Amino acid sequence: MIGLKFEDVREELRKWREDNSRQSEEVVDRWTYCLQHSKHKLGDERWMVEEQVYVAALDCNRMDVAEQCLASLATQFPDSMRVAKLKAMRLEALEKYDDALNAYERIVREDETNSTAHKRCVAVLRGQRRYVDAIKKLNEYLKTYVV
Repeated sequence: MIGLKFEDVREELRKWREDNSRQSEEVVDRWTYCLQHSKHKLGDERWMVEEQVYVAALDCNRMDVAEQCLASLATQFPDSMRVAKLKAMRLEALEKYDDALNAYERIVREDETNSTAHKRCVAVLRGQRRYVDAIKKLNEYLKTYVV
């Protein structure tokens, strides 16, 4: 990782975001070795990068990195539904599925148009092998979003 330039890494992460390419291990490595201590230089893009790193860290089970990013995002956006979703994703990663499901359902109650929370509910139920419940949630989702 020696020799990575801040702007090159910034561009690389931006490209991965635009391409919807997770590249989780690479994202966490570049954050750790290049961007983390200079995150103030990212300006407003910092928050997108920290969210990207957070999701990547969860993918890689790097809870230390995830916790730092989540703390930063929660401080900046304390009442954000997006941060609430990130917290629920953390619960999933910690295998606290009932807590995660409750968190997603709270998000849906507050904002029934939050398609990500609907889909995560289905995924959690499916992951728990609660297929009948997952199918019911999926049908609710489809009734809301499929015209």
